[in-house]
Amino acid sequence: MALSENRAPVSRAEIVAREDLVTYLNAAFVCTAQGDYYASSQSQAVSIAFLHAYAAGNYRRLYARSLAVGINHFNQALCVETLLAMGAPTDRDARREEHALIAETLARLPPSRVYRLFEALAAQRVNNRRTRATVAAWLGARPDLSLDALKYRPKLSRAVRHTHTLFAGELGVFLFQRRRKVAFETPLFAAWRRAQTEREAVFSLPFSVAEGFAQRHGIARETLVARMQSQMTRAERARTLGLTNRADEAPVSPAALGGMGLTRLARALVAQEPARLRDESALWSSALAAAAARQWQHARFALPRVAVVIDRSASANGGAAHTRGPLALALAVEALIAVAATACTRFVTPEPAAPGPEGAWSAAGRSDLATPLIAALAVVPPVDMVVIVSDGYENDPPGGAAEVMRVFRAKIDPTRPLSVVHVNPAFDSASYGPRRLGDGIVTVGLREAEDLPTVLGFVRFAEGSGSLDALEAYLAERVRRYLERGPRPEDEAV
Repeated sequence: MALSENRAPVSRAEIVAREDLVTYLNAAFVCTAQGDYYASSQSQAVSIAFLHAYAAGNYRRLYARSLAVGINHFNQALCVETLLAMGAPTDRDARREEHALIAETLARLPPSRVYRLFEALAAQRVNNRRTRATVAAWLGARPDLSLDALKYRPKLSRAVRHTHTLFAGELGVFLFQRRRKVAFETPLFAAWRRAQTEREAVFSLPFSVAEGFAQRHGIARETLVARMQSQMTRAERARTLGLTNRADEAPVSPAALGGMGLTRLARALVAQEPARLRDESALWSSALAAAAARQWQHARFALPRVAVVIDRSASANGGAAHTRGPLALALAVEALIAVAATACTRFVTPEPAAPGPEGAWSAAGRSDLATPLIAALAVVPPVDMVVIVSDGYENDPPGGAAEVMRVFRAKIDPTRPLSVVHVNPAFDSASYGPRRLGDGIVTVGLREAEDLPTVLGFVRFAEGSGSLDALEAYLAERVRRYLERGPRPEDEAV
């Protein structure tokens, strides 16, 4: 027997259950099955699918409650897919809670991801009554299905066909017989029909749809973007207002930076040519700080004095899906901590070869975490927390960070209350989670910097100090807050 915080006996089964759930949740914060520097997308997909199947089969109610904890969109969609494929629970209370969690999750997810989920259900032939009702309810709550029919027609038509959902009026005709109808009364459908032959009708369509017609009608991209500002979403504006693929003489647009989310902004930053950042670094730094301040205002706690150690070795360049994704996450995490902490000191590895921020915003070389960690521990006045952002592949020397912490706690300052958290943006398929740096350093997975407050609240479970009862209480409280129907991302907002 082991003892919990209140000295009550804890069974081996409870310990195993807590460890299983912590492993699943930690993986669900970080894995997207897109591949990383050291792991392929296929190996990640196999590992995360196993974790979902294992957690759903052994801890179904707690597994369903993970939807409310802040796991990333990929894992939310996979969790909903798994639950729908299993059918409804027999317990009435569990069934009601699970149904509410699924409905709320689908309402919060971007519609493009929900439609991909519906495609996955169709491919697996999951078509039970619960699935049909869930799909019909989500489609019925959409603000404008005619817009969805234009943007996601193949996915929407497959979902409708698979679940036998019927639509009155022109929507069904547009999805399945649009070539046969000469004229539509629905404004968007009518604009789509006219855009087949009329150049001017293209500007009446949603921007993502209009892009497909622009080349056919010989409309220059600059003209399309200039005339369609009012129809563009925030993401479309950021994508088109000069952040990527800029001409050599084009400056960065402050308007594009101002409306971007923190992680997206950091990814755009690391995609820039280093030479540009020499003149634009102040603008980018200001935009990062502003985005971080907007994000942290929703957090319910502040941070003490923090030292941030950023691993900018070659593996921080990430995989093909998100080039320099780990480095971008590190910059976004640092920006968040800088606005949330009493004081924030930054250390990088290896030190930039080029002076100025353009050198620090690139990744190359080997991973020496021990040297910047020693420097972080020597900061005066001492820091209360060290946050290491790394994929966990430490090779110069291997295990250096863990050895530094062992010596520090045993020999140098054993009484100092210091929290060391390793934030890992990469999923290691072999260990079914983010790769750890070693004993004495708690590791949590993180894919989007906006979720940093969530994973910091999860640290006590990742380090083993939270019992199964505490974890269950934590999940129950997150469900209660999640179902209060707070603010959601406005994916379609302009």
